[in-house]
Amino acid sequence: DIQHSEIAIVCDNGSYSLKAGFSNENFPRSIIPTIVGIPKDNKIVSIPEHGENIVFPGESAIKNKDMLDTICPIRKSIISDWDVMEQIWYHMFYENLMVPPENYNILHTEVDMNSKSSREKIFETMFELFNVPKTAVIPKSVLALYSSGRTTGLMVDSGYDYTQVMPIFEGYPLHHAVQTMSVGGWHVTQYLMELLNERGYSFNSTKDFETLNDIKEKLCYFALNFKFEKDMYTKEKEKQYTLPDGTVINVESE
Repeated sequence: DIQHSEIAIVCDNGSYSLKAGFSNENFPRSIIPTIVGIPKDNKIVSIPEHGENIVFPGESAIKNKDMLDTICPIRKSIISDWDVMEQIWYHMFYENLMVPPENYNILHTEVDMNSKSSREKIFETMFELFNVPKTAVIPKSVLALYSSGRTTGLMVDSGYDYTQVMPIFEGYPLHHAVQTMSVGGWHVTQYLMELLNERGYSFNSTKDFETLNDIKEKLCYFALNFKFEKDMYTKEKEKQYTLPDGTVINVESE
């Protein structure tokens, strides 16, 4: 007897974060960084909000990364470390959504490069580890197009570490025409760090990544005419950002 058989849990498995929520809601209820921390030298670590533990998923891994070795189980939206990914799914189901997965159907997103063996492994994990009644894996570009009320279109998916352009006709991806580029949000953040460091700041891509990412998301934008806006830039347009330690930096024409 499946208690919530009409409602599915939707899992968008990305390289930077796992977004999850219920099919009858418009927004995800849970957004977890796709990262797990393991204590260095395999020692048991005590962290106030988690007590003693040997695995720290998501935000807890980022907050305590000085004490942990971190593992990112997804690259270009393809799962490469299944043991770690299982830990993140477990945390998402039981700690964030706080539901038993065996009571829900599960829908996973995938990218066009996903292999048949990877798709089969998702099915195996959902059925055998989490005991879900039904599960499906559908290309995220198709789902995004459906959400706009269309079945035909050209979808651009720019993620953490890749960008993919996929034409879709009547709900079917045209795989032979898919174009992929190994450039995504991570590369923009890295470039922002280089520009700020050239002006005398001292950012580290590992230690300060979350701060740099926040600067990018809050202060940066796409210029429709880059040369014109660069030429028209004045000092009055610079913006300030307060770092976690209280230091205020100026973000100019970067």
